[in-house]
Amino acid sequence: MSSQKWYKKVRADEISIIAAILTIIQSLIVFVTLMQNGNEFNGSELPFYSTVIAVNVVNLGLIFALMRLIKRNDNARRLGENLRKEHKFELKILEDDNEDLRDQIDFMQASITALTKSNKAITHELKILKNRILIAIASDNTSDYHSIKTDVKSFLVFYTANLKNFFDKHTGDECAIYITMLTDESADPQDKYCETFFRDPTSYVERQHIDKKRKRYLAKEFFPFKEITSNENGLTSFQCEDCNDLKHFHDRIPEWDKFFKAVISTPIQKPVKGSDGMVGNNTIGFLTVDNMKGGLSDLICLNCLKAYSDVFYDLLNTLFYLEEKVKKGA
Repeated sequence: MSSQKWYKKVRADEISIIAAILTIIQSLIVFVTLMQNGNEFNGSELPFYSTVIAVNVVNLGLIFALMRLIKRNDNARRLGENLRKEHKFELKILEDDNEDLRDQIDFMQASITALTKSNKAITHELKILKNRILIAIASDNTSDYHSIKTDVKSFLVFYTANLKNFFDKHTGDECAIYITMLTDESADPQDKYCETFFRDPTSYVERQHIDKKRKRYLAKEFFPFKEITSNENGLTSFQCEDCNDLKHFHDRIPEWDKFFKAVISTPIQKPVKGSDGMVGNNTIGFLTVDNMKGGLSDLICLNCLKAYSDVFYDLLNTLFYLEEKVKKGA
């Protein structure tokens, strides 16, 4: 066996123990020799034996010191290994956190990109449509009214599809977008009837049977509309991640949870001046988004939906002036 292999098999602390035992044995041999040769002992040999014993004692002390150092080194090595393991574990946690953070950043970047694209597309098409309506109003050319209404319908398809695209990206789930309008002017908002005015193309296919079955219904039959129009809670919008958690949640159809679990709704409001001269808002409808997985409860969703409800009202208000012109010219 080579010396390298031997050192691999025998640890340093074991060698120290063997050396200590051999040193003790050597010291005992010297001591016994002195005792046995006591009668023949020559005084001149005393320094030699004393030196041997002293050297052995020193060696023994050094060996024990070495053993303590080896033990401390082993403890330090174990501590280092434990620290490395903990460090690796902490690094793994940091790497996981960094990966989660990167995923969140990528998700938000994709969401922002979708929002900016939707904003650009909708505002561009709205500009073209409003310009056509305003030209018709200014020139008293009401003959284009019916073709303009067709263009408005095409715009709403484009509007809801782009809005859906953003919410799909932002929530990571298929969302439904729909506009609901109040249909009468009764004193109590909750006693007003409403009906679905427009749906995005995808949810229209899936839910048109609901609108046909219950085309007109009381606003208070849908819990979000009831909460928004209630004067007691002062809510200006409604957001819920899982409507099953709300004990009193209800919809016009009992099997609503087959279509959605999360919902966000904001009112479409018309500015009105009160008798005191103060400008307030009169709710004329609702813009609503729902899905099955949630992700609709943050401020991005809320502010986005409020902005798009104002965009819709702006178009509706412009179209209203054209309709008034048509009625007067009839």
